[in-house]
Amino acid sequence: MMGSQITREVDSVIYTRAGLEMGVAASKTFTAQLALLYLVALKLAQVRGTLPPDEIAALIAEVDALPDKIAEFLEANHPIEEIAQRHYDKPFFLYLGRHIGLPICLEGALKLKEIAYIPTRRTRPAR
Repeated sequence: MMGSQITREVDSVIYTRAGLEMGVAASKTFTAQLALLYLVALKLAQVRGTLPPDEIAALIAEVDALPDKIAEFLEANHPIEEIAQRHYDKPFFLYLGRHIGLPICLEGALKLKEIAYIPTRRTRPAR
C-alpha cells in the first residue's frame, strides 16, 4: 500500500494498486503481482530485443483484455457447487506443479490450508 512502512524503507517501489484485501486469501493481490511481473518481463524483452515488437504488442493486448475475460468468466455458470459436494469431505489434497505452474500450485495449496484447514502436499518433479 502506498505510504506503508515498507514503501518508506526501500529504494524503489512498483505499486500494483490492487487495493485492500477483504479476506484471508489474497487472490486479488497475488493475481495483480503476477500481472505486474509479466509486464516487467515484457518490458525487459522489449529493452533487450528478445521478442519482436509485434509479439510484445499482442501480449500486452491480452493483458489489457484480462478484466473483461475475468468478468465474463465470473458471470458464466460453473459447476462449483457440484465440485464442492464431491470433495468437501476429503481429508487431503495433492497439488502438482512444475516449471512455471509451480508458483500457482504453491499458492493454491496455501489458500486451501489457510481457509479450510485442509492438509495439502505440494510436490516437485525429481531432478
